[in-house]
Amino acid sequence: MTSPAFPDRSFPMDHPAIEADMVAMHDHRHTSATTAHSLVAGHIWTAIRALGMTGGRMLLRGTDPEALAGMPEALRASRPGQGDQLQADIPRRGKRHLGVDLAAFVPDYMPGQFDVVVLNASYADVVHHDGTLRESRWQEHNQAVLSSLSYTAPGGLTAALVSADVLDAPDPGPRRAMAVLADLLGAARLPGGSLRKVAGCDSPVDLLLLRRRPDGQPRGGARFETSVQFLLDSVPVRHSEYFQDRPGDMLGRPVTKPMPWGPPRLTIQPDMVPLDQDLRTTLSQIVRNAIGWGLTARPNMPGDGRDAQSPTQARGRGPGSTPGPPASWSGSDRGRAPARPPSPREMPGPDHPGPQL
Repeated sequence: MTSPAFPDRSFPMDHPAIEADMVAMHDHRHTSATTAHSLVAGHIWTAIRALGMTGGRMLLRGTDPEALAGMPEALRASRPGQGDQLQADIPRRGKRHLGVDLAAFVPDYMPGQFDVVVLNASYADVVHHDGTLRESRWQEHNQAVLSSLSYTAPGGLTAALVSADVLDAPDPGPRRAMAVLADLLGAARLPGGSLRKVAGCDSPVDLLLLRRRPDGQPRGGARFETSVQFLLDSVPVRHSEYFQDRPGDMLGRPVTKPMPWGPPRLTIQPDMVPLDQDLRTTLSQIVRNAIGWGLTARPNMPGDGRDAQSPTQARGRGPGSTPGPPASWSGSDRGRAPARPPSPREMPGPDHPGPQL
């Protein structure tokens, strides 16, 4: 029997695939990714500031909330890998978030409380072989993104580290629900193993940056509701139309990965450019796109509205075009969306999964 949402089989509890999934989840919990979370959070906050966020309230959800808040390591009180939901004022000045007074957040179903929500969803990098477990994680991550958006004030920003299945799954229903609430400013797909260098925790992870849409404002941002199937190395695989339009936002080389108990999967193989540098380049372009679309955290402010110079970037495929991987995916030259300047890689020369969200 296969999962209704994915082509993977659902196995009995005594099957080796279930044991492999349990081992991977155990290793995820007991392998710290705090250093990687800190790196990603630093770039998230650089992007948030560049989009015009100067103050307000923030909510941090999931593993390593102090790192997600941008706090320097020396000032953190929690052990690495601890999961929680914390809230605080957003510091108004300085890139380093010194003196952040974090307090526990108890969900109270009051929408629009926070100007920034940063989500680190549970088990995002685990490779699930069992279709039921994979579908369960997908549903939990969709729910976590939607609830994070509900807590975000109109014009506020949500950044989410989630499984690649959130954008890639065939069912567009959850993504359509997200699109009702928010515009996707951009996404960066981290290569397998970016968070934890351990077998079974090497699934690609997506960083999503969304802006909660004020009432009455038309939809904008990047396309992301549909996923497309195509052949890569003669293997049928599927990914989001977002990465079909912007292959350069995958921070590595797309390859197929054989699976022991199911069909091959699309994964992202790291290349020679450090993640720190690659993520900085990608988020900088996402910020430029958002400013060009007028989708900043400060509506109608001088210099960041629609009168700002907009990058020329094709957001759709032409009539009659067919889904398929860009020709530049073959070999090491993967190509980018036309508006994106080449990144350097294209030039020569003990852990807790966090709360159930």
